Amino acid sequence: MNQKSKADANTQGNSSSSSSSGVKRKAESDIPGPKLKQARLPGAPAKPDKPVNEAESEDPRETYDGKWIIEDRERGIKYYKPRGKDTWLWSWFDHHTNFGDGFVQCKIPLPKKDKHGEPKICLEWLKYDGSTSVIHNHAKAKKKHPAWYDEQKAKEEGEDSKDGKDQKSKGGGQRKWFVGKLGKFHDALAIWIGTSLRPFTVVEDFAFLDMFKLLTGRANFELPSADTLATKCRLYGNEVRKELKNVLAKIDSGSVTFDFWTSISLVPMLGVTFHHVTDELEMRRVVLAIRKMEGAHTADACLAKIRELIKEFGLKGKLVAATADNTSNVQAVCRALERSSEVLVGLGCGNHQLQLSLKDAAEPVPQVKAADQKCTNFVTYIHKSPETMEKYQDEQKQCGSKNPVKPRAPGTTRWNGKCDMIESMVGNTQPVARVLNWSLKDKKTKRKDVSEIDFLDHMSVLEGILPALQLIRKLTKFLETEKRPTVSRVAPMILNLAPKLDALILKAGMTGPVAAFIKGLKESINKRFPEWRLAILVAMLLDPMIKDSVMSPDEKKRAWSALEAEYLKVAASAIIQSGESAAKPASAVPDEVLELLGDIAKGDSMDIESKDEKQPKIASGSVAAQQWVTYKSLERPPATEDALQWWKRNRENFPYFIPLVKRYFSIQVSSSSVERVFSTGGNLVSKKRSSLAPTTMEDLVLMRDNRDMLAYHLTLSEP
Repeated sequence: MNQKSKADANTQGNSSSSSSSGVKRKAESDIPGPKLKQARLPGAPAKPDKPVNEAESEDPRETYDGKWIIEDRERGIKYYKPRGKDTWLWSWFDHHTNFGDGFVQCKIPLPKKDKHGEPKICLEWLKYDGSTSVIHNHAKAKKKHPAWYDEQKAKEEGEDSKDGKDQKSKGGGQRKWFVGKLGKFHDALAIWIGTSLRPFTVVEDFAFLDMFKLLTGRANFELPSADTLATKCRLYGNEVRKELKNVLAKIDSGSVTFDFWTSISLVPMLGVTFHHVTDELEMRRVVLAIRKMEGAHTADACLAKIRELIKEFGLKGKLVAATADNTSNVQAVCRALERSSEVLVGLGCGNHQLQLSLKDAAEPVPQVKAADQKCTNFVTYIHKSPETMEKYQDEQKQCGSKNPVKPRAPGTTRWNGKCDMIESMVGNTQPVARVLNWSLKDKKTKRKDVSEIDFLDHMSVLEGILPALQLIRKLTKFLETEKRPTVSRVAPMILNLAPKLDALILKAGMTGPVAAFIKGLKESINKRFPEWRLAILVAMLLDPMIKDSVMSPDEKKRAWSALEAEYLKVAASAIIQSGESAAKPASAVPDEVLELLGDIAKGDSMDIESKDEKQPKIASGSVAAQQWVTYKSLERPPATEDALQWWKRNRENFPYFIPLVKRYFSIQVSSSSVERVFSTGGNLVSKKRSSLAPTTMEDLVLMRDNRDMLAYHLTLSEP
């Protein structure tokens, strides 16, 4: 007897001995559902693996390593499924390990019935090569399983089937709106993760997956992997860049803001935003880049990166202004761009200048510095102790406050944050005194000396400087807006600060620390804003509610001459922008803006032009000449609406002015726009995501801040 015959004999002997040794197998008749028969494939082993229905082991996972054991209670059977195979069709096929990974057995019921009236089962063996197309092609075969595949798929995926009434009565089925939309769902999921700054690993959260299983009605639903979503976000970042280039190619002019930033992972970044006025005369901002800087933050390195971005996005010859922080390196970049005529004008951040003026005003007044320091220490002390915060709010209630408030945490770099802090503390003298006394007696606070946080003696100083801080805060909040043009009104608003500060000095009594602080603030503002650049003066002329009302005779002459030269170029090239004549409802100007403008907002008539000023060199009687004379002699209306709203209503009366309005109103007087980009980057690169690649971070920031450029549409129908 050869070796193979001996092995077969031993196998048969072991089988018979096990059956007679008291180990009773579960009879096939005891298993509900279809009766599984054994079939033999030519060339297969003599004894194929027994079906799961006859398995002895309580844990088939241990017996069949690498295969999932699935129990279908509705049909009363169990089946194997290779790991990673989540298609619903696998529940109708058995994967036998004795045949290796090469064969599967079909268990789909046939239309014919046996002698007992039970449907026959297709027990055909199929060669499995790792692709589900084999089992799909077999199930679709009309000769074997007519109409079974389509009907079963409709049941599994929630579509109407021939047996729809039974399906509805069972409450089964899935959401119809989800069928066939997995591709769009994956895209929408990637965009949601990118624009909401969620980590890619959110798809590995079991509760997140369970939510989608519940929504889709599919117990075997699987989310795309984190790597897949990261790849999709990178692709969407490139898509945003392409769309940006297409949009910027159609734009004639605009301005940029830029600045440096260092992330929590100590990666130096350069942020750049682009601002322009659309054909509908609406302000728009887009983020061009938040790009990693190699080496030190020198002016030469920044200038090279800015020029690289100008070339990448095709902005050469289109930039009107470049606005940045007031540090020496970035201002050197602005001057270099202006000298090379790459921009018309380089500006410093107006908000930063105002904050520096407050710092200059407080420096020589020790009483103001002491009041600010002690108030900051007290607020920090309260925020560090929940018990002290609760005690402070209770004391406010006892003193008659209906809505006790938490003191604002002080800002570390900006005086606007300190204004909010002082504003929340002024008027709460009695609650502060009670908390200070309590902190000396209470053992939990462990504070023996309160001199560092006791600012009650300085409360009058804080109350005196608060109105000046509130004026600066109103102005900075207006200048940092992106939806309204600010360049035409920054000069009159800053000039209007002088009489308001003079009134506060008189109220403070002309002497004392409060008056010294306000006088220093006024002097610092005059020093930091000595004169206005020509581009800002031209923008003021294009604001019909401002024009040259606050200009000196020399500034009027220079501004009107510059505007005339620009107007002649537009008229010569016949650049006329068409638009709707019907006026949209004008948005009312906020009261804060009217207060900052002062008497200028009333539209009081002033000399529009001097008698010695030359008339424009435009052919008399032409349409361009008529528009020029009409606009120049136009009396200023009250500043009750935004400048762009006025031009929307009058664009057909002055079409030659529209390109100039779009050009100059794009200038930004604050770099707050790029600071918002850094805030987005800071929320994205947190302590838990500090290893995020700079290129991936840029893709995600572009997706979030330019999400209107994502070319994706997800249309859902009601279930």
